[in-house]
Parts: sequence; C-alpha cells; structure tokens
Amino acid sequence: MLFAVAVGAAIGALTRSFSAEATVRLATVVVPVAGLLVAVVQWRRGLGEKALDALYDRIELANRMQREALQSLDADEEEKTAADRLERYTLFVYTEIDSLEYAVRRYRFGLSLNADIVHRAVRHFRSRCASSETFMVTAAECISQGAYFEDTKITVGLILGEERAKRARPVPTPTSHR
Repeated sequence: MLFAVAVGAAIGALTRSFSAEATVRLATVVVPVAGLLVAVVQWRRGLGEKALDALYDRIELANRMQREALQSLDADEEEKTAADRLERYTLFVYTEIDSLEYAVRRYRFGLSLNADIVHRAVRHFRSRCASSETFMVTAAECISQGAYFEDTKITVGLILGEERAKRARPVPTPTSHR
C-alpha cells in the first residue's frame, strides 16, 4: 500500500497533479513509514534466526546429555543406560521434549519460527522415538509427570502412538512372481 502511495505521489509530482508542497508533505509521511516497515521486517527475520539458533542449541544440549548418559557403554545398551543412569537419561529425554515444545510454542504464537523449522523439530523427536523403545517409554513417563502444556502432551502422545503403531505393523515379506 505504501508503495502504491509512493508511486502515486511520484506520478502526481511528474504530471504536476500535485503541488510541490503536497508532494513533499506526502513524501515526508511515506518515506519514514516505509523505513519503519523495512526495519520491522528485518527485526522479525532476526528473531527467526535467533529462534533457529536457540533450537539447534537445545538439540546440541540434548545430544551432549545423551553422550554423557551413554558414556563408556555400547551403543545398543540404551535400555541398560536408562536403568543404570536413570537421572541422566531422564534429563536427556526431558530436554528432547523441551526442544519440541519450544519449537511448537514459538510457531503457534507467531514468534518467528516457520513451519519448516517446526517440522525439523518434530522429525528429530520422531527419530529419537523410532530408534529406541526405551526413549519412548521414558518420554511417556516424562510427559505424564512433567509440567508441560496440554498441546505438548498431545503432540508427544500422538508421536508416540504413531511410532508404536509402526512397530506393531507386520513387516511385509517379499513374494516371488512366476
């Protein structure tokens, strides 16, 4: 709209439909407002970049916590780790849920996270679930005990349900065609 007003003012000045004084007054209003809008757009993009950085910082924190929990154990001993180092492992799972909640809430309230970033956070959480039944069991416990928002509880519950349904499906066997 400001662009249309600016173009109209320029055309008016060129065709001498507006007086020079009217054109200057109009420009005095349009130029600062346009500058303010550009500043707001840049500020919003900066918030989006900051939010994305914060999400990746949260993922890095969860990865570090997972490494600490699994330290000096074989990679396939996640169930043993969860039992032996319950507090560390549970904190790791809480951190993953927190990261998911962070992304979803920021997106939901229009706080500079786009849908691609939220989908990334969901895929990350889903991959944790897909790789470990222990993670899923612990996440279900954490979500029921934690002080999470209701939409976070629903989201995690849906992801857990979908992953459990995938595990329950029979694996198709290849058939030969003659």
